[in-house]
Order: sequence, then C-alpha cells, then structure tokens
Amino acid sequence: MKPLYLLFLFFVMLLNCKSNTSQSEIVGSYDAKKASHNTAVQSKTPSCVLNKIQAIKNGQVRNPPTVAKEFTLSGKRYYLIPSGCCDQFDYIIDENCKTFCSQGYGISGKYNNGCNALKNATQKIIWRDNRNQ
Repeated sequence: MKPLYLLFLFFVMLLNCKSNTSQSEIVGSYDAKKASHNTAVQSKTPSCVLNKIQAIKNGQVRNPPTVAKEFTLSGKRYYLIPSGCCDQFDYIIDENCKTFCSQGYGISGKYNNGCNALKNATQKIIWRDNRNQ
C-alpha cells in the first residue's frame, strides 16, 4: 500500500510542476513569434535596463534565451527582463528604474501575477539574446 501511495504522490507532484520557460503568461497574452523584435536596444531605454542587459551579455548563455520586453500603457513605459532561473520572481520596472510589480512562480511553485495593471499594455521585444542561435 505504501509504494502505491508514494507513486501517487509522485505523480501528483509531477502534474503540479509548472515550467518557467513559458513567458506567454507574463502580463496577459503575448505571442513572441508575432512580436516585432530588435536585437539592438532602443535609445530611450533607461540605464538600469541597459545595465541588466549588459550583465546578461557578459554572463553565460541562458536557456531559454533572455528576451527583454517593453510595455506601454497610458504613455508610460515599463520593462521586463526575466530573472533567468527557477524559483525567482520577474520584476517589471518603470521608466525611473523603480520596481512596479513582480510576477512568476517563486519558491512556492504557485504563479503570482502581481502585474495585472499591465494586462492591456502594448508589448514589444526590445532585446533578444541571440548568442546561442
């Protein structure tokens, strides 16, 4: 009986695990294949975002590749650079490099979308790490 219980528990845990590789859950629906993307960062991008991108360029190649996004809502711009690994939240920052909200799975494994305010924002890719392609 105990082996069956352990097997059942294993499958329940397996089914509840979610992959953090899907960025489609980030702030509403997003289709990376249909999005316009630039490999060069635009000149209006805040220095804190540029610094994070440079740190990623100087580090190891991530899998999946990092994609930096800009959200525009009511004339204000917000930026997302995924944390790059498991059990970490992704932080969206505003034009002034202040944290606006966070989202992701974190250590609990439950999805936290604290960024519902950007659900209707316009999204575009401002940088994509193409080193491993």
